[in-house]
Amino acid sequence: MKKSLLFGLLGALALNATAAPTVKIRLPERFRLLSDQRFDLRVEATTLADTNATVQIVINGVDVTASLPAPEITFNNDANAADPDVAWTYRSYSFPNGGVYSAVANVTDASGTGSTTSRIGVQKFSQTGLAKKNYILYIGDAMGTAYRDSGRIVAKSVNNGFREGFYDDWQEMDKMPYTGMVMTYASDNITPDSANTATAWATGNKTINGTLNVFVDNTDSKAAGASSGSANKIYALDNPRVETLWEYLKRLYGYKAGIVTTADVCDATPAGEGGHTLFRSLLKDIAKQYVDGIPGFTSGPEFDVILGGGMENFNQRSVANSGDTRNLPNELVGLGFTYVTNRTDLNALPGGASAPDKLIGLFRTGNMNVAFDKLGYTRPSDEPTNTTSGFGGFLDQPFLDEMTAKAIATLNKGGSNFILMVEGASIDKQSHPNNAAGVIWDVMEFDKAVGVGRSFGTNNPSQKNSSTLICVSADHDQSMSIIGAVDVTVANAVANTRSQSKYPRTITLYDPFIGNNAAPSNAGNNVGEVSGFPDYTMGVNGYPANTNRYQICVGFRTGNHTGSSVPITAEGPGAALFNGYFDQTDIFFKAAKVLSSSTSTIDEFQKAVSKLGIVGQNY
Repeated sequence: MKKSLLFGLLGALALNATAAPTVKIRLPERFRLLSDQRFDLRVEATTLADTNATVQIVINGVDVTASLPAPEITFNNDANAADPDVAWTYRSYSFPNGGVYSAVANVTDASGTGSTTSRIGVQKFSQTGLAKKNYILYIGDAMGTAYRDSGRIVAKSVNNGFREGFYDDWQEMDKMPYTGMVMTYASDNITPDSANTATAWATGNKTINGTLNVFVDNTDSKAAGASSGSANKIYALDNPRVETLWEYLKRLYGYKAGIVTTADVCDATPAGEGGHTLFRSLLKDIAKQYVDGIPGFTSGPEFDVILGGGMENFNQRSVANSGDTRNLPNELVGLGFTYVTNRTDLNALPGGASAPDKLIGLFRTGNMNVAFDKLGYTRPSDEPTNTTSGFGGFLDQPFLDEMTAKAIATLNKGGSNFILMVEGASIDKQSHPNNAAGVIWDVMEFDKAVGVGRSFGTNNPSQKNSSTLICVSADHDQSMSIIGAVDVTVANAVANTRSQSKYPRTITLYDPFIGNNAAPSNAGNNVGEVSGFPDYTMGVNGYPANTNRYQICVGFRTGNHTGSSVPITAEGPGAALFNGYFDQTDIFFKAAKVLSSSTSTIDEFQKAVSKLGIVGQNY
């Protein structure tokens, strides 16, 4: 080896050995908060000369290190054993006032000082001098535009209610006066999942796919493969957390908080309101968080109402599967909760002043059965056969609108203010396998639940436009498209196309106006596809049957999520803020602005618009 090259290598090694520490603050680039919203400030230092390093935190030019809560100090956090590292995690920090803050972390060891800076935007929140408002957020899981449209086409075509391109009536969510579009990207992916999207509207911040209300840190490699019963789950539960709006309003303003879903109540969308974990799959740990609370965020149960599936995460716990043998429903009953496990008992609960103070309803293991199956309808031939054996013995499950009504009665008992998330979960879960009937009837079930909220809020004279903000949106989209209508009496009629279908293709069309087969065509239509409109008839419980001749025809491009924007509709105080195109994290800040402001000025705008006298279609 040449002497000059050797000297160069030795010099580089010497320089590296004395280089200052590499420092990171584990917050997103565009980190935003409300005043007094708590979060964990984690500082990580690597490439250290030794682990005798010290940290200094400077906020807007002021050294605040001594005033911070005592940090959790951990060593050898990452996967590089040869590189000494230290992390300091300051739990439950917050900023008292609105503004833009500069947070600087300086780490000093024998080699020198390394620094990094994060900018944090804080929106002022205060309810001083204001009448408190309620907030109901409805999430149709995967309910993009086509999914909303499909529910409307089927539900509102009953009795010839959809003809010549007009409807005689609309869905409940269609009748809300303000509409926007929401971008749903994760921090690491164009195509999101239900965990990071829930984090967005619940905390105002993005995170990576599969993650609930925490940010990545350098112990994540140790969390790989973690399950609720594994030793390494501690590394999936130690990540820096950020407080949700449900936790925030409960902690600071005495709000009652609730989640209602047709999924497992520990699934990603409901867990977005109160779960904190790197992996959404840690269901039994999420259930424990619901009961025990999050240190520094909530003391005791996260929610006053929990309704949905996932019973096994609460009452089938063992050391092997969760690390404990607790019976969580019994514990909640001991804390004043009423516990129900079937539709009959739920609907028998009284309302008004006699409503439960707190309520937990777990109606089956796993996810609840879908509306189409609960109605007892026969599945189309291209979907799984519906039998009672598929109910796992849980034959008396409530519908989403029934759960929503009992949730509101409990949360609002005595005029209490509340925040509630209601999810129609299987719009997504039936879209993954491309089961159109399972999807569409769940959209209709979801819309009935929206109607319950509207009847309480905007259609209630004592509530109207004054105290309840209602928003209806989706976590993300899926790939269903509306193709047209199909005559299901035609041999081999195609009502639900899959991604394998190609365009164009030569098929035989059927023309109902001619009454026989037309000539072969390359038009790309599906077998049985016709012009005109569906002719659904009413079935049971106010749902259309699926036995009519002309039915909706849809297509699925994939079996997964898409990165398309999703609609949001809003009604009630401040609803005009939800107009236009915006990021999903803005749902959090817009809702917070409504809850902490007088919205009378923008509410008057809607009243003025309604007086313009535009002739609607239903004249």
